[in-house]
Amino acid sequence: MRKHRLATVLALAVAVLVAVPLSGCSKSKRTLLLPNLRPTIRLTNAPVDTTSLYFYAYKLNWIGYDPDGRVDHFEYAVDPPREVGRDTAWTRTPKNEQIVFFRATLPESIPDAQHPREPIGQDFHIFVIRAVDNQGLYSAPIARAFFSYTVAPTVQIEVPRPSPLISPIVTPAVRIRWSGTDPDGQFTQKPIKYKYKLFKLGSDYPFERWFREPDSLRRTFAPTFPGWDSTSAETTIVQFTNLIPNSEYLFVVVAFDEAGAYSPIFDQYSNMLRFYVGFAGTLGPRITMFNSFFAYTYPSGGYPTVRDPSYAARIQIPAGRPVSFFWFAEAPPGSDMKSYRWVMDLLNLDDQTPRSNERTDWYHWSQKSLSNVFATVGPFAGGTSSSPEYHDFYIEAEDLNGLVSLGWIRFQVVRPDTTRDLLIVDDTRLSPDNKVSRPPASSPDSVQAPGGYWPNAAELDTFLYARGNVRWRMTPNGWLSPVGVFRGYNYDTIGTRTGVGEVPTNTFSLEYLGHYKHIVWYVDGISSLYDPQEGYEGPTGQRFPITTLRWMSSPNRQSTLATWVSQGGQLWAMGGGFGNATNAPWNNKSNDYLVRVYSSFGTKPDLTPGRFMYDLPHWQSEWRVTGGLAKDIVRFDQPDPIGIPTAPGYWTGGQLPNPAYYGAPPVLRPKSAATDPMYPYFPNRGSNDAYGKPGFGQEFMPKENRITETYQVTPDSTYEVSTLDTLYLAYAGSSSMNQSDEGEGVNPTMTIYHGSDTPRPLIFTGFEIWRWARPDVVQLIDFVFQNMWGLPPRTTVAEAPSMRPAPVRPMAARRR
Repeated sequence: MRKHRLATVLALAVAVLVAVPLSGCSKSKRTLLLPNLRPTIRLTNAPVDTTSLYFYAYKLNWIGYDPDGRVDHFEYAVDPPREVGRDTAWTRTPKNEQIVFFRATLPESIPDAQHPREPIGQDFHIFVIRAVDNQGLYSAPIARAFFSYTVAPTVQIEVPRPSPLISPIVTPAVRIRWSGTDPDGQFTQKPIKYKYKLFKLGSDYPFERWFREPDSLRRTFAPTFPGWDSTSAETTIVQFTNLIPNSEYLFVVVAFDEAGAYSPIFDQYSNMLRFYVGFAGTLGPRITMFNSFFAYTYPSGGYPTVRDPSYAARIQIPAGRPVSFFWFAEAPPGSDMKSYRWVMDLLNLDDQTPRSNERTDWYHWSQKSLSNVFATVGPFAGGTSSSPEYHDFYIEAEDLNGLVSLGWIRFQVVRPDTTRDLLIVDDTRLSPDNKVSRPPASSPDSVQAPGGYWPNAAELDTFLYARGNVRWRMTPNGWLSPVGVFRGYNYDTIGTRTGVGEVPTNTFSLEYLGHYKHIVWYVDGISSLYDPQEGYEGPTGQRFPITTLRWMSSPNRQSTLATWVSQGGQLWAMGGGFGNATNAPWNNKSNDYLVRVYSSFGTKPDLTPGRFMYDLPHWQSEWRVTGGLAKDIVRFDQPDPIGIPTAPGYWTGGQLPNPAYYGAPPVLRPKSAATDPMYPYFPNRGSNDAYGKPGFGQEFMPKENRITETYQVTPDSTYEVSTLDTLYLAYAGSSSMNQSDEGEGVNPTMTIYHGSDTPRPLIFTGFEIWRWARPDVVQLIDFVFQNMWGLPPRTTVAEAPSMRPAPVRPMAARRR
């Protein structure tokens, strides 16, 4: 028995594959242009000499990083002007460290046991530094203050976030939260106390001067800040109530460290919060509701006075299976969430009758709790077209000010009518044929022979579906067409380019998908980029319409494909753009660098529960999509094609965990003249290179992605099983391109999830199968259809392209 590390992937640099920007393959090409991202900088410091009464020195070190280029140099300033609007004299340096000397104009005595430290006075200095990237873009500056023998503490208001440009609007009861640091603290890295004060604008203080010159506020109260409220180190939050609506306030907080120093940097980015108080009745928490097949966020908080069905998020769910709903809410600025509760099918939402059983009584309000953020209901029997079954699921979210918002999900329970085996969905937006008014005598077709990179829409149809051995249109010498690689199986096909289902919503109903046991759905990399939010067209556009998958994966829509998977359908998702189409509406562009990156890490992850790729294929750590071409696509157990005897870190031997996997081709080879002749396309295409040009998608995982489940063997023993199998690895074009702990440029790109989160295994392929050698593609299709899905063998052999001229006989022109 071989131990299998399933879906274990390599921690690689971003350019795992050839990192070429995604570009179009149609006549009118579009390239993904990412904005220049700001560099970042981190500052550290250490004392060099703090023993002199009149001079002291600190050694300052800094590190810069630019996510989409390089840091060209740094600029720093000592004691910049403290008045808003005055220019700062910056000093340019390529170095990463500097010893800075400061003069103590008001020397501070060093405290001892007999003379403890009083609050340090007015004499301090400020050092500010910023990074500049190779395109001249500045990082956010970092400032550090120093007294004669200690580094000053810092404080930052976090909620609401302060800004000199925008004053947050809060309710008459506002909660303010902050954090502090003491960089050179001996016993703790946090300040030992804070002082704060709330000012009402319009009172007898020079507010305009304070906003114009924040340091004047400091000078008014420092160093003891008399009359200010004080808190301990552990208290970094304060709540004010009964504030006056239509009024402005200023909140200021100062940190003190164990040496007696305070935080002397005053500005509206860190410790000065200017805010406006509105009326409580007009605000409320904004609710988001989601699960694996839909996500809905209300545009604002509120509670409708009339139960209008247009307020509800309308979805379909499968019959016979429980359904789970998840939710959270964003409190208005200055407030926090207090509690949630939920109920189903309650006619009078004011009915406060308690539940008879908290787990099974769904028809009365649940108990209020801040952790009450999900519920599972069902299963339901489902209705018919003449008598549909509907239910109403309600959520109440309440904040600390007592403001309550309502969330409403109206769901229809759909009973599947599975009568057909297989549906293949073409969700691409490749170039269509171009008509010609006067066809040449050598090729009497009414469409122009294709040029540019292969394939256009008709050519892909031919490769996948053609009957074969009939005259091949658009060829100058009358060649016979090949047999399509799907030919011989019993399937239905549908294209989505002109809209499907409820046009222009461009979605499939769950009833339609429910007719099928198996679905192949493919989206190419270029088509997955099209979205009206990025300058392209909506679902009914003529040139660059959004794909159906991306449309129904967007915010406030339901992915009925995801619902169908949870219903028990078996999906083969593929095409090099499938994953991108599902996650692009949620993309955090600050994660992108040369390639598009979807990650569950960082402060703003864009790969989270509720996203198709996270919940269903279970690509949950990080995955990327690029326009580069992998050198090889290799089955998991095969030797490394770039020189390493065995694929590192994946298998301890040659045996696959599932014997059915042996039916997959060991290697997917690039197309060549021997496997996929190009001669019929001459003279518009005179080289097989047209098969291998960039401009298409490759989706892959560069980080560890273990998905396991624990099974109970006996009452006293369990064992862990991995439920995500990596079937194919994409190898980069050079062994020196990437380095990691377990290999070089090796990334899972085709996986099979077979865990309990989906009733049936889900197959995900992160590349365009039509880009690889025809015999290998045929074997891969047979592997999925026969070995994995148990479909009967194909009735027609998918032959290689015929090079024989077509017989001379009258016949209708055909596209395939």
